[in-house]
Amino acid sequence: LDKELLWKLQLLSEITRVDGEKLVFYKKELVNTLQRTLHLTCKQGYTLACNLLYHLLRSTTLTYPKEYCSVPDGFNKPLSQYFPIKDWGKPGNLWNLNIQWHVPSSEEIAFAYQLLNSFLQPELNRLERYASGELELLRDDVQQSLSIVHNCLLGSGNLLPPLEGVKVTDLVPTLVPLKETKLFTGIKPDYSKDNYRKSIAEVIRKVLHHMLDNSEDDTKSMFMIIKIIGDMLHFRGSHKQEFDSRWKSFSLVKRSMEDRLHGRKQHIRALLIDRVMLQHELRTLTVEGCEYKTVHQDLIRDLFHLSTSSYSQVRSKAQQTFFTALGSYNFCCRDVIPLVLDFLKRKDISQQQFKGALYCLLGNTGGVCLANLHDWDCIVQTWPAIVSCGLSKTMSLEKPSIVRLFDDLAEKIHRQYETIGLDFKIPERCVEQAILLQQSRYRPANLPPLTAEELEMGLKRQQEKNAEALKHYETLINFLLDLLDQRNLPWKFEHLAIGFLSLLLRDDLQLPNRAITFFIQCLVHDALVVRKMAISAVAGILKQLKRPHKKVAVDPYIISGCRKPTSLTIGDRSDNQWLQYDSSCLPKTKEAWENCPFVEKTHWGYYTWPRK
Repeated sequence: LDKELLWKLQLLSEITRVDGEKLVFYKKELVNTLQRTLHLTCKQGYTLACNLLYHLLRSTTLTYPKEYCSVPDGFNKPLSQYFPIKDWGKPGNLWNLNIQWHVPSSEEIAFAYQLLNSFLQPELNRLERYASGELELLRDDVQQSLSIVHNCLLGSGNLLPPLEGVKVTDLVPTLVPLKETKLFTGIKPDYSKDNYRKSIAEVIRKVLHHMLDNSEDDTKSMFMIIKIIGDMLHFRGSHKQEFDSRWKSFSLVKRSMEDRLHGRKQHIRALLIDRVMLQHELRTLTVEGCEYKTVHQDLIRDLFHLSTSSYSQVRSKAQQTFFTALGSYNFCCRDVIPLVLDFLKRKDISQQQFKGALYCLLGNTGGVCLANLHDWDCIVQTWPAIVSCGLSKTMSLEKPSIVRLFDDLAEKIHRQYETIGLDFKIPERCVEQAILLQQSRYRPANLPPLTAEELEMGLKRQQEKNAEALKHYETLINFLLDLLDQRNLPWKFEHLAIGFLSLLLRDDLQLPNRAITFFIQCLVHDALVVRKMAISAVAGILKQLKRPHKKVAVDPYIISGCRKPTSLTIGDRSDNQWLQYDSSCLPKTKEAWENCPFVEKTHWGYYTWPRK
């Protein structure tokens, strides 16, 4: 493609990053340019055209400040009336910034939908025909269509309504509604128009399944599909990575430009506006507490399928998106764990796919670790499944990467595991205060007060949950011990199971006798690492089983029959003679033994006696 055309197309794509009101006047020319450049054969050419489409959609649909001037009045006055250099370095008034915001107008929104109807919908129709087999497309054409769809999604992410669908129920019993947090970010979704986010989800899933069946080696298209699925699930106008980068940059600029002489947060107005914009973007990134729906379930399962692909780069990119999705939706991990564990048990998978499933259990740094969730329902499934991998014919310890994965899993579980409660109780005093709070005049109008039957039901569910947790605890221990009894269990997984058992030692509940017997037998195990774990576990068991000694306050002078000395005498004395060993006066009967006084601290009495 001609370099001059590429240069001008790049300039056009960059100068459209302006106020959306200015672009509406040139919409006819811009649409004509896009029609002629979006389907260029040259990848560099259609990529620049996609950037133009992306910037047009963002400029017309996002909420952002129009200017970052040092003073709110701008610099439009003549020099005879206003000399701008006098306001150099002037701090902004935090309580009167007078920010000029760009809020999408109805005309801009109509232009954005015109762009989507003109360029997104035809590509979706084209991809749908390709997925159904009606149309044959070259790989470059598929990548071009996916690139257009992706840029349309990124550009209009703030405009498109979220994915709708039926909620996935029965993941966790609850007496309160688990609703998601919905924040207003400047524009209300228009449900009367086509929900292109939903249309993209349906078409992309069809394309993905078609490619998995016919052209799984088209990794470039797979990368683009993974990006589209991730942005469909999470993107609302800003990416977390870009936001974090901008936040760090803002903090650096703030430190370098602060006025330390005057102090009092005397920052320039442009810096304050940038901070306000970052706060607005932070609201758009709020995804905690999202409801888990069937459409999310389908997309997350597709991501898991890609996370266990035969191609390492596809697996890596899909896993990052998969981990982000797991941290976004309520209790979705409970739905995903059985899927991952079933995959580990399959016999028709390759070593690469098996490794991908292990990575899904491991999780990423600072993210969700499916193997170590703080939930009895989850670890009672995951820990035995990890140990059972040693009996799987699919798994091979000949690959160093798989051995390292199991080591990383064990290390992460031991590092992050926190003891899970078995007996959860709410004090009656807290219940009384909660009832008083509900009866107050400040309670929400849509929240009716609880009845006595509901309180009794809650108490009953709490008791049932405690009994279920205890049952899970005992089941997990017995399952691990049964696996350790398997003679063909490799030593690597034997060590894993013993490590998991050692984590189940508790302060509030005695370890079952079978587990205690096992740890005692491990004290003479051939492997040094097992003996060390057994020594540590038996020490904890002995401390747990130690009988509490009855402590009684005694007066050493009454026992010895001596008077308290007036001066300090160090060493053997008549008042500490009863504490010393005397072979001629040993307690040889039960009565003499029980009457013999013992002092816990061996150094007491030699220098002086404590006050009590």
